[in-house]
Amino acid sequence: MTHSGLKSGARILALASGPLNRNRSKTLLVGVVGRDSIIEGVLSSWVGIDGEDGLRSIEAMLKKSRFNDGVRLISLNGIAIAGLNIVAPKKLEKDLNVKVALITRNRPNRSRLIAALRSFSEREGVNFDDRIRVVERDTLKAKLINGLYVQADETVMAKNDMLKSAYTLLRIAHLIASGISRGESSGRV
Repeated sequence: MTHSGLKSGARILALASGPLNRNRSKTLLVGVVGRDSIIEGVLSSWVGIDGEDGLRSIEAMLKKSRFNDGVRLISLNGIAIAGLNIVAPKKLEKDLNVKVALITRNRPNRSRLIAALRSFSEREGVNFDDRIRVVERDTLKAKLINGLYVQADETVMAKNDMLKSAYTLLRIAHLIASGISRGESSGRV
């Protein structure tokens, strides 16, 4: 599959995990597919809370969907989903031949995330060195665009309308994941 790049109206997959319930090992992962802020479909899967399956879950979700060949951009609310389940954006881009944009309302704090990974690793007695390396390697300097912090390559940064659509779809994915998991949506992306 060869993607010609990001053109106006390109299809976007926005992903959000459901709330964390420490009595469970997994949470819902919702993907909203759309273009120009128009929803074309909703995907879902399960992902481990603080797990290591985020990348695999996203790839499997998209590959088995009818949208596999059409998605050009994946948007996430940061590099971590479902707690400390780290998604490697560069690997996701390579494996799926898409662009990835990490979009957040607040400035990403890489050192704080790394400290949280180390603390959790020590407390749980597991080695999170691989996750820390992904955070160090794959997080780019966040650029403030229209009040949102975006981490992506320059081809994505130049697509202001696409970033607006990606964030709108990201908010919808968050509302769906929260609403299904809790019975009513809550929180803000």
